[in-house]
Amino acid sequence: MLFRSFIYKHLIVLFFLSTLNFAFANENRALVIGISQYTEVNSLRYADADATQYAQYLVQFSDYKKENVDLLTNLDAKKDAIEKYFEKIAKESERTPFKNFVFIYAGHGVGSKLSYVDGDKENNKSTNVFLVPSDAKLSKSNFLNTSNNAVVTNPTFITTDWLTQALAKIKADKITVLLDSCYSGNLKFFHTLE
Repeated sequence: MLFRSFIYKHLIVLFFLSTLNFAFANENRALVIGISQYTEVNSLRYADADATQYAQYLVQFSDYKKENVDLLTNLDAKKDAIEKYFEKIAKESERTPFKNFVFIYAGHGVGSKLSYVDGDKENNKSTNVFLVPSDAKLSKSNFLNTSNNAVVTNPTFITTDWLTQALAKIKADKITVLLDSCYSGNLKFFHTLE
């Protein structure tokens, strides 16, 4: 009788623990973007291959299921596609927050200042333009001053403000951002994450 009671208690505890684990099961999730081919920006070498390799590493050597690692490369990494993936991932995280979310970007990046020549004078102006989707437009008409004329923006790029807000919508115990691009150490962007 004592042995049967011991077994029942342990079975109940194991069942309870297994339901807890199921009820709070957190998945790891990743969005990996690699752009070597652009429509209007100079092409890069290996950014797409690097992103593909990063995605494979997450699946092979970390606790990421293949179906939980989204990979966008080259001309598939248009701005609207990137935005839709972030929206989809944020909605998924509302239902069940992720244990870890990783965002990896390999491609062109822009610094916190843009240099341009106006007549004889070279000017520097602050910008919130940050990451370059494959369909980013470089024509002068796409670069606009904000309402207070303090910042230059371009709606065809991924801005620091937009990326910060998109990451903030994702519910995860831990969010990791890996940027493999020029100006990836942009302190302005990382200060907005704090």
